[in-house]
Amino acid sequence: MIKKILISSFILFSLKVYSKDIESIEDSSIFIRRSIRRYSSQKVEQEKIDRILRAAMQGPSAGNQRGFEFIVIKDQNKLKVLSDLGPYSDPVGKATIAILVVGTPKNIPFPEVLDYDLSVSTQNILLQTAEEGLGAVWLSVAPYKDRIEYVRTKLEIPKDKYPFSLIPIGYSREKNRFIDRFDSSKIYNNY
Repeated sequence: MIKKILISSFILFSLKVYSKDIESIEDSSIFIRRSIRRYSSQKVEQEKIDRILRAAMQGPSAGNQRGFEFIVIKDQNKLKVLSDLGPYSDPVGKATIAILVVGTPKNIPFPEVLDYDLSVSTQNILLQTAEEGLGAVWLSVAPYKDRIEYVRTKLEIPKDKYPFSLIPIGYSREKNRFIDRFDSSKIYNNY
């Protein structure tokens, strides 16, 4: 009987701690961020765009090489043209802005790892977008040569730079919300 009570108490305590952990992470942008593909027509304020760009530049990069640039696209005609980028790029034409992450491999110490740095910047854009109460989705430009050339041509990007990712951003019709994706089977301990 005592063993049963102890086990029941442990289970209740564990559930209480787990639910408290879940409640505390439900407000964190890293846990609520989702790929949002539908937006309202409400314009994104410049202050929010500025904070998103600051976040993009805040992440680590190999040797602090910072081989990135960002193009903020607000022109609706250009957004419509970029919505033809690939099979999943329709959200670009429905967004009020998009940010293009551009790699600048010239004169940096570690060009072979630049795509990792650009991925960090892209992730930070997505996280700050969620923090701002906005929706966004990561659309890959690189490594697809046809997409790189399409964007390069449409936005007149010089050959010594390359478009890496395109992120349409807007006020969400759907909300960022927590979905528990934790999977303990993906973790291996005691190595």
